[in-house]
Amino acid sequence: MGYSVVHVAKAMQEGALPPGSTSISAGRLGSIEIRGDNVMLGAPFIFTKQNIDQFNF
Repeated sequence: MGYSVVHVAKAMQEGALPPGSTSISAGRLGSIEIRGDNVMLGAPFIFTKQNIDQFNF
């Protein structure tokens, strides 16, 4: 997560991330989707009692 934050902050500082952008190139992470003011790193994991054992805390 920190790696993507650095890329987003750098793009914002350089003016390479104008309002309304829908994606950003983030080095080894590739293209990252932007939805509104949220930078998405993938689909959210929804915990249920059926899948809780699939997540490595």
